[in-house]
Amino acid sequence: MKPAVVRALVEAHELETLERAAETFETSLENTLNVEGGDDGEILSHLLVSIFVKKKMAKGLALNEALREYSQKVRKIIAPAKK
Repeated sequence: MKPAVVRALVEAHELETLERAAETFETSLENTLNVEGGDDGEILSHLLVSIFVKKKMAKGLALNEALREYSQKVRKIIAPAKK
């Protein structure tokens, strides 16, 4: 995941638009928002993280705080697996 891509999506689109784009991508691999990504998994990740961030921002978090919260969530999942 590239935070700059997520940031650009969050700043440019409403939550509903991101949700529709993610749903469309999941069902047909059509990249309706021309999301940057090295492969399909990265494109979908950018969309899903953008949705997570938008929802957190709706609850009062700043964009950077919401991104940080997502990153910490991922680290908690990955860190125990490395032990």
